[in-house]
Formats: sequence, structure tokens, C-alpha cells
Amino acid sequence: MPRKLNPIEQRTFRAARYAALRSLQYTIAQLRNGHAGVAQRWMALDHPEDLNFLADGLQRIFDALQAIHQDRIFCEPGVNWYAEVNPNQTPHAITLGERFFTTSTYGTDSRAGTLIHETSHFRNVLRTNDHAYGVEQCLELVEQAEQSDDNLRKVIKNADNWEYLVEHSY
Repeated sequence: MPRKLNPIEQRTFRAARYAALRSLQYTIAQLRNGHAGVAQRWMALDHPEDLNFLADGLQRIFDALQAIHQDRIFCEPGVNWYAEVNPNQTPHAITLGERFFTTSTYGTDSRAGTLIHETSHFRNVLRTNDHAYGVEQCLELVEQAEQSDDNLRKVIKNADNWEYLVEHSY
């Protein structure tokens, strides 16, 4: 049963949100300045208009994450996952699992990345799904996308690809 965060968990969440927002700002700026390497690797996109599309998507994540009040963040003790959301819920809420609190703030599969991943799921943000989890599956999805537009749609709609785009830019 989800519960409110205790004071230590609140501090951990605030640090993770700060890290996510800072990482998002940096990645948005990189994309707007035409830096395509990470976008090509994680999203199979590298044209200037595509980079702006990605930057716009990250801006939507930034705006939504910044707007989520701390009283809309919950903890589910005793579960072995990072976090979950109800994508249709407004105002937005995020439930954090135990793995969120045992991972690092920055880096691959980080707390910051988890918040980016979960925020991308909201219907009024990016409506992402979980077509692939983890670095290897996401890179395979990108490889498939280079051969088919249907697979490119899966990359663009995959939450972990958005997460890794940011985590590997910052």
C-alpha cells in the first residue's frame, strides 16, 4: 500500500528531481545546438528538425516533472521496482519503489532517469510505453528502427530510450 515519503525519502526525491531537471536542461540545450550523437544512438534520429522534436519532448517532461508537487510522490515499501505511474492520472503522481532508493542519483538507470522515464508515460506528456527495458533491449530497438519506420515509432514511444537519451548526454 503506497504511503507518503518519510523525511529521508523526501530529501532523496528532491535531489533526484533536481538532478533530472538539470540533466533535462542540459540535454535540451545540446539538442537545440545540433549535437546529434546521443540522439542517433538512443533515438535513431539526427536531422535538425528531429533534434528539435526530441528537445520539445524533453521540454514537456521537464515542465511536467517540475510541476509535480512533493505531496504527489509516494513510496511502496517491499516492492522490487523503481517506480510506477498511472498515465491517465491528474494531477500527476509517482509511486517510488525500493529500487529507486538503492540506485545512484546520476548515471544509467539512475534516480534522475527513473523520474524522466516515469514522467514520459503521462498521457499529456509523451504517452510512452515500455516496449523495451534496459540498455541492450533499447539499443536493439534502435537498430531495428534504422530498418523500419514502424520500429522508429516504437523507439519514440519507449520510455527507457528517452531516459537513456538524457542519462547518456549529461
